[in-house]
Amino acid sequence: MARITIDGKLCQFSTKQSIQPDNWNTAAGKAKGRDAGRINALLDDIRSSLNTIYHEMQRRDNYVTAEKVKNEFLGHSESHETILTLFQKHNDDVKQLVGISKTIATYRKYEVTRRHLAEFIRSKYNVSDISIKEISPMFITDFELYLRTACKCGYNTTAKFMQFFKRIIIIARNNGILVGDPFASYKIRLETGQAKGGVEPQEVFVTLLIGYFDDDAGNNGHKGVLGIIQKIQERFMKEPMLAKQFYFMNDEQHPFDWALQDEESFPYFFGAASMTFATAAIRKEDRFA
Repeated sequence: MARITIDGKLCQFSTKQSIQPDNWNTAAGKAKGRDAGRINALLDDIRSSLNTIYHEMQRRDNYVTAEKVKNEFLGHSESHETILTLFQKHNDDVKQLVGISKTIATYRKYEVTRRHLAEFIRSKYNVSDISIKEISPMFITDFELYLRTACKCGYNTTAKFMQFFKRIIIIARNNGILVGDPFASYKIRLETGQAKGGVEPQEVFVTLLIGYFDDDAGNNGHKGVLGIIQKIQERFMKEPMLAKQFYFMNDEQHPFDWALQDEESFPYFFGAASMTFATAAIRKEDRFA
């Protein structure tokens, strides 16, 4: 019987070898007497394999347990799809759709989210990637804290990054890679504004909902929606100021983003565009000052 102990937790499995009690050296953990050479060589191979599996799991996964090592050795291990690998595949797919159903801004936001996630994994766990099955509610809240502190992201920016990360988890669940939902108890909320304190500018996140009617049999109303979205983007790229008070923020952290409705609703077509504006901090005057 082989025993594996990690962090005080033990599991065991049969080596399918038998020996008389008198021919076993308990202190050395080796066989003695006749046929000892063959049995000891087999046991050494098992130890070496278990050590290799243990160190590989340390490099690859978030944590290692005796049960996981045993299952890997016996060939009962589950697939090891990793979060950053799946994220990259998703981003590559989005890149191919740029100009068709996705914008370059959307692609860049997913890329920035993946980069932040990779940096978080290296910082927190000292590994290059982890198994999707290791994503837990604690991992999610730790990643949010990392975005707010190490990356110094604002409330709305952090919420948007978490939305993109959640999208990857949904893909993993839809494809049977992940059974549970680590986001089940996590709520993503966007604020309409974010006062950073003092007299610093305030960020205002705006979503424009666009409706378009086109009863032509060609069913091309979505092109009308895209035309409106393009005009909105061109307007603010040319003149970022709105009402001499709000400044259109167009950078890596605050891209212009848009989307089209997936469901069929002919002859009505819908889309949306989101933007972030900077404005002076709102302060309430004290009448009695």
